[in-house]
Amino acid sequence: MSTSEQRTGLVWLELLRARGMQLGLENTEQMLQRLDSPQMEFESIQVAGSNGKGTTSAFLSHALHLTGLHTGTFTSPHLCRIEERIRIDGRPIDAHQLDDLLLTIRTASESAPACSLTFFEATFLAAMLAFRAHGVEWAVVEVGLGGRYDATRCCHPVACLITDISLEHTDILGSTLPQIAAEKAAIAGSGALLLAKWPTDEQTRAAMLAEVASPSLAWWFEPNTKQLTRFDTVRQEWPEIESGVLPDTEASPHSGKASESSGSSKSGKVSESWQSQQSGKASESDGASKSGKVSESWESQQSGKSLERSYESSAGMSMRDEATGLALALIEKLGLQLSAEQAETVARETHWPARMQTIQLHGLNVLLDAAHNPSGMQRLIAEVCELHAGNELVLLLGATSQVDLNAFIAPLQQLAEAMLLRHIVLTEPEGGRYPGIPVAELEDALKTLLPHTRCSSFCTPHDALEKALELAQNTDSHQSKCLLLSCGSLYLQGNLMTISGFDSDANLSIWTAQ
Repeated sequence: MSTSEQRTGLVWLELLRARGMQLGLENTEQMLQRLDSPQMEFESIQVAGSNGKGTTSAFLSHALHLTGLHTGTFTSPHLCRIEERIRIDGRPIDAHQLDDLLLTIRTASESAPACSLTFFEATFLAAMLAFRAHGVEWAVVEVGLGGRYDATRCCHPVACLITDISLEHTDILGSTLPQIAAEKAAIAGSGALLLAKWPTDEQTRAAMLAEVASPSLAWWFEPNTKQLTRFDTVRQEWPEIESGVLPDTEASPHSGKASESSGSSKSGKVSESWQSQQSGKASESDGASKSGKVSESWESQQSGKSLERSYESSAGMSMRDEATGLALALIEKLGLQLSAEQAETVARETHWPARMQTIQLHGLNVLLDAAHNPSGMQRLIAEVCELHAGNELVLLLGATSQVDLNAFIAPLQQLAEAMLLRHIVLTEPEGGRYPGIPVAELEDALKTLLPHTRCSSFCTPHDALEKALELAQNTDSHQSKCLLLSCGSLYLQGNLMTISGFDSDANLSIWTAQ
């Protein structure tokens, strides 16, 4: 079989890009039926949010793997190549297998009556088929856009997780935080456990509560204190938490597996502990984990604080730490066993490419981050300033269309104040779903914000990277090497990783195979 014949499925998939985006579940549900319902062969956890949902999906997948579960992960978009969207035990799927799966989907879609699919729907269906083919036990499925009408909702998750929420895709999801939050909270169907990062805005919380089908199974999570409170008891004070035990959580009686359940679990592998929460009352902790295998990270939890008062101190938490906390909290609520050592492995060894990732190029530290909206940029810049304050910096920046470009670049003012920002190199990301902002437009906006900072513009990421490396190597720093930071677009980071040769399966895996 020739190479072109082997990649016929991918050729078909690329043709689907022209159909654009189409929110709705009907086509996906119809296709899953034609494919003999692969999504019913494993448990699924659906992850939604505006920022950090991919990172949290990676940490959650690694944690599930360490409990002994054969794990699948579906994320989007991809950095370097399409196979990254579907991972089996952390590693991208084989290209030829993906092609075969896409041909199967194409054949099924063209059967009368024909079913018109989008690019995203086809990749999601391929993930469901891949997970069944590999005998995956648990899958982590990242939402593409919003939640309520996203194709991934058809996986019928046993649990859902919602990360940070901010204004995004306002033309589709709504113009306010409560509207956007409601679209994301709608993923939590009847009987599904939900863990959501605590939003400080009361109207946003109310909108999410109104959408959740089973409030007694829904929990707010405050990242800094790692405290939990149920949606329907949010006005109450926190229950006292001692010795790292999460409220209303029991350890699974099985070694590394979820226990038998008579509830909505597809495979009967979900712990009874969270299903019993429907009684409406959180149980009191006896101050010790029954299994003795709760992560030591929970031991720092504070007692007796209301959620509203304790949240503000989490503002400086890194996305990585927050993702770790969310993932481990959900593992606990599901009753899955994870030792303290394994929890530390999740925190330390989970690799999510192009998210605060440092690579070495020509002896320089190059920091890649996929921050691509105002809130993501604000969080990234704050973390970079904390870690590298006073150091010399060259910034490589490229972005796709923004609702508010000035808000997107505003955090760079803090970067210029905290670090020695020598130069900004601008470029246009390639190969993404959305076109890049023209460098001339980006440069005009930056001249107003940072009139004294030098800028150079290049149409291609390749040329921009060459110039940025040259500038970083020729700075005046004598105490430490200059840092090169690239941000603004996930697609741009993928461009740079491909150009630099950091696009192998090993580079794109979530964790190192044992």
